Formats: sequence, structure tokens, C-alpha cells
Amino acid sequence: MPFVTLLGPALYFYVRAMKARKPRRFAGSDWWVLSGPLLVVLIMLPFSQVSAPDKLALANPVTRDPDLFLLALTTRAAAIVVFSVFTAIYLIGALRLQFTHKVNVKRVYSNLEKRSLDWLKMLLAAWALGWIAFVFTDALWLAGVSPVGTGAISAVFEAVAFSAFAHIALNQPAIYDDETEHADTGADRQPILTEDHMTRITRKLDAAMIGQHLYKESGLSLRRLSDETSIKENYISETFSQHLRTNFYDFVNGYRLKEAASLLEDTDTNILNIAYDVGFNSRSTFNSAFKRLFGMPPSEYRNRQSAIAG
Repeated sequence: MPFVTLLGPALYFYVRAMKARKPRRFAGSDWWVLSGPLLVVLIMLPFSQVSAPDKLALANPVTRDPDLFLLALTTRAAAIVVFSVFTAIYLIGALRLQFTHKVNVKRVYSNLEKRSLDWLKMLLAAWALGWIAFVFTDALWLAGVSPVGTGAISAVFEAVAFSAFAHIALNQPAIYDDETEHADTGADRQPILTEDHMTRITRKLDAAMIGQHLYKESGLSLRRLSDETSIKENYISETFSQHLRTNFYDFVNGYRLKEAASLLEDTDTNILNIAYDVGFNSRSTFNSAFKRLFGMPPSEYRNRQSAIAG
């Protein structure tokens, strides 16, 4: 149990390591990771003093000592509670890291593929389900109910979840978001630009998007837009957050989707080609973004527009 209690923190530190170019020093509050296993060890100490014959006698209702059996149940129950709470804290922490990372990525990139760590969120959810099943099985055992095969099923599920995690994680490119973590978003400080200044910046950004079709660059980033318009990145970020109430990702994709809608109405170009032409990297991302804005998938939108025109 002390070692199992370290699995949740291990996932948390893995997520944190995925996001940083330089390894972060293990220091400060990181050492609290040892509190869970140490607490489990302290909980198990009284039972560890019981002799081996007395422990073996607990397996048989006829030979077990009631007081020692109560100690065994209490020890296991307390260890499970510590495991559950400790694991939940670090799993929630890992999910928060993933969520914050995705929010930051949207501030500086126009495409999220291979950057948003959405795959990790799904695997963390799978791990959470596995551990819930583990705790539930233990709770049944503590209550005197032990369905046949539950232990094996739980073990197989954890083995499959671990194998899937290892396979996917080892094949993932490193996600470095030093740029996103240190980017001045404009939302975390007092505004320094006037409304008139942000209005002028908005016009200049619109001109770059419409005149130069920058949104068609699938790898368009905030830095690239800054270089092209000669506007400081923090000025653009402040304009997005304070004036336009949006982020870089949604701003750029707004132009892409508007262009895509026009192409769907006026041409019979393949939908996948349209997605690539306007700057998206995949059909699934395009479909999701299009449906979120227009309330229907691209194919349905095209059919409706054809029906209206006909």
C-alpha cells in the first residue's frame, strides 16, 4: 500500500514533466508526496507487530482472534482511505495541469494538435476508474462480501490501463510550453492600453488576417502574428482578453470557419480539402469547431445551403 499510494503522484509529476523543457527541481511542496506513504506505514505499524502464526490464523473464522481481526480490518480500511484521498488530490492536480496547459496553448497557437494533451486526460480518467474499482472491491471485502473474480478483474483492468498508458506516453512527442507558461496574456495584470489603442490594434490584426490570409497558415502562432504586424505580443494578448474577449486560438479559427462556410456554400470542393485549405490540421478538429460555431457539421451545412439556393 505505501508504494501503491505513490502511483497518483507519479502521474502528476509525469504531466508536469511533459510540459517543461528543463527538468523542474524536486523541492519545496513536492516533498509532501512522501506524506501519504509514510502515513500508510504508520497506520500499518501496529499490525506489523503481530506474529506470523497469529496473522495466518486470521484467515480462518474458527481460529482468528476477534481483536486482531478488528485491528486487521481497521488497518486496511484506514490505509484505503489514505490511498483514496491522496490519489484523488494528485489526480485532480494532474487534470488541472492539463486544463491550464490547454488554456495557455490557446493563447499562443492556432492549432492544438499534439499540444493539448487531451489523450492524457482520457488516460487519467481510465486510471481513476481503475482505482475506484480497486477501492470498491476492497470496501466489499471489508464488508464481508467477496464476489468471485473481482480481484482478478481489477488486476487485469489495471494492467491494461498501465500498458496503454506506457505505450501511448512513450510514443508522444515532448510538449514544451515554456512560451505559453511565461506569455503575458493581458488578463493577469492591469490594462495598459486605452480602448482607442486596442481598437487600432484590432483593425491592424483584421487587415493582416484578411489581406494576407495569415489564418491559412496551419502553424500560425502569436509570435508569428506579432512579427507580421509589428505589434508586441503582450499588446495583442491584452487586446484579445480586454477588448475582443477571446483568445488567439478562437480569433484565428473564426476567420478559418468563416472562409470554410463560404467555400461550402459556393463550391463543391471536398470538405477535407476545405479544412486543410483554411488552416486546420485535421478533419475531426475542423468538424468540431464548425459544429460549435454553426450548430451543425459541415456536410449538413452544405446540404442546407444547397437546398436554400435550389
